[in-house]
Amino acid sequence: MQGSTRINGSVALVTGANRGIGLAITRAVLERGATKVYATARDPKTLEALREHYGARLVALRMDVTDAEQVAEAARQATEVDLLVNNAGAFEPTELTDDAIVDVARREMEVNYFGVLRVLRSFADTLARRGGVIVNIGSAAGLTNVPLQPTYSASKAAQHSLTQAARALLAGRGIACTASTPGRSTPT
Repeated sequence: MQGSTRINGSVALVTGANRGIGLAITRAVLERGATKVYATARDPKTLEALREHYGARLVALRMDVTDAEQVAEAARQATEVDLLVNNAGAFEPTELTDDAIVDVARREMEVNYFGVLRVLRSFADTLARRGGVIVNIGSAAGLTNVPLQPTYSASKAAQHSLTQAARALLAGRGIACTASTPGRSTPT
């Protein structure tokens, strides 16, 4: 993408592309002229309707962002990506005093922070060769803690910090990095 934010003619990879925001992003990128979108999900069968609708422009890949081997395999297959959208996310509403809170926090951090880090690291060389763009889908809950979502807010705050570091550290390699924070009116 040569440092631009154009979508027309790009090759994108969207994590968590099978529902919600990821599904909407996948459709929007294809509708705006992406040459190809690698749509990822833990179960690629959940992407069949998209593949039928968009044909060869949509490539469904199995990728659980918590599985280092699946992320590495996706990076080996999708070598022409110049737009990476880290959308996969986890949210488990849990009371702060619930016995399971630490396990919930670990699962949310594994997806919302470590998953983004794992994908970013695996695609950095490809994005550097192509002058690519990374968009991390965060949350306003990561910018200002939402008391009813303490562990989710913490995981998205960690992702926000990672995005800021990636923006500074990857700019020298020709990679632009930004965040989209649903629930907030201005980009970060």
